[in-house]
Amino acid sequence: MIELLRRVIVSVLLGAAVATYVYAPHAVVRVVVEDPADWYEQAYAPHAAIGATRLAESVLRDERAMLPIAVFLDRHLQGRVKDVVGPEWEEVWKCVQPADVPSDSVAEGCFYTLDTTPLAEVLDWLATAQATEDSAAANTSGGKFVYLRWTKDSTPRIAGLMVLDPSDHGWESVPVPLRNPLRGSARYLVLLALLAYVLPPRPRKIAFDALVFPRASIILADMIGTALTIIFFALPLLIVAARGKPASLLDFGFDGFGFATLVMWSLAGFASSVLFIAAGQAVRQVVLMSDGLRDVTWRHDITIRFEEIASIRPIVREMPAGLRRVLWIAGLLLRSPLLISQLLLFGRAQTPGLELNLRNGTQFHIVALPGLERILERGRAAGIPIVAD
Repeated sequence: MIELLRRVIVSVLLGAAVATYVYAPHAVVRVVVEDPADWYEQAYAPHAAIGATRLAESVLRDERAMLPIAVFLDRHLQGRVKDVVGPEWEEVWKCVQPADVPSDSVAEGCFYTLDTTPLAEVLDWLATAQATEDSAAANTSGGKFVYLRWTKDSTPRIAGLMVLDPSDHGWESVPVPLRNPLRGSARYLVLLALLAYVLPPRPRKIAFDALVFPRASIILADMIGTALTIIFFALPLLIVAARGKPASLLDFGFDGFGFATLVMWSLAGFASSVLFIAAGQAVRQVVLMSDGLRDVTWRHDITIRFEEIASIRPIVREMPAGLRRVLWIAGLLLRSPLLISQLLLFGRAQTPGLELNLRNGTQFHIVALPGLERILERGRAAGIPIVAD
């Protein structure tokens, strides 16, 4: 049971590491300083156009040219400006436009979480204005954008506040500590998984000549099972994170990723069966005695006398053909070199074993255990018929 628990804990920790690595918050806030002079210049700058388009732009420029700059700014900000006051905004303005940095070099702005004071008050105002269809916030792009106007020493300052979520353009510019706030924890979860696999003691041999599985084969099975399980578990998370729609992970609608997630996680559950097999191999021991053999697993500890065995038949097992086809299709669809390489290496592997037919009509199998020839030799010496396959 300890070996099974070891692998369950490792799988859970590695799955949590993947989830924390790709986790992204619902949204963040970006504040960028704005220069009204740029708006005015762009409004009256000539554009390369011909025909009716050029004539229309000329008429509009002539109309705007009659507007004083103050009236122009009021029209530009109409329905998407929030006046902010108070000393709590000092740090925000210092961030978006430091005093020792020229205004034309401030491009990306500053990023904040949704609960940052005093930005949270503006976000609440945006949500309320959208819910009540307030005309003062009619042009705020669905409650995701607003201009901030802060007046100090009779000099108005304007910045643009934008709510970014993973599906928005520009999400890549969000600093990693805000874009993936739990990513730093992933390395500690991986370290804990490694310690959980290495530190707990391994089962000891019941007898010095007991038949056990090689440690290298058990570790290889653990690596294969863990890799396949984590790949199938992580693939939906990575795809959904790249699409920028975290809610679509379990969304079974037309645009959702729910069905693919269900398939991938089902394959992850299937791949985890390799870990159960490895756990069984880690604890299984067969001890040859003078009058029989003792088989110890994590589920039973039984002794079979030679006189209880009617015959012994060598057998060979391999992966079912249907399972190979399913894994081939999954490897091609997922473009997974790891899965395809494992199929090429182990898909046709044949595993030797022994089938013990007992006199009470039951069968007992010992598969892939090194030293099976010793059981055959003891069986022949005890007069048990060996049935050739």
